[in-house]
Amino acid sequence: MLSFIWDQRNVAHIAGHGVLPETAERVVLNARHPYPMKHDSTKWIVRGRDLNGRMTQVVFVRLADAHGVDWKSANIAEVEDSNAIYVIHAMPMSDEQKRREKRRRS
Repeated sequence: MLSFIWDQRNVAHIAGHGVLPETAERVVLNARHPYPMKHDSTKWIVRGRDLNGRMTQVVFVRLADAHGVDWKSANIAEVEDSNAIYVIHAMPMSDEQKRREKRRRS
């Protein structure tokens, strides 16, 4: 089971896009091939549906790869899993992103 790290900063950031932590977790935990997909050297991206069927995009870093992340606001002292996930971005997908995703899966 994957662990998720939530703090005031990432919860507030995704809330600004209308996404709850539970929604981001669901999208990540229910990822279907080819996701999660490497986004750059430290970030991963997942695209999928939330409980309401809304296409959502989640970007995260794994604790082990998150060099340069300011962890001062996150309570990671209790996290022992180096694969724990810190969500840095989540938002509903735009119509254009949905079209590209549909074409990619075809």
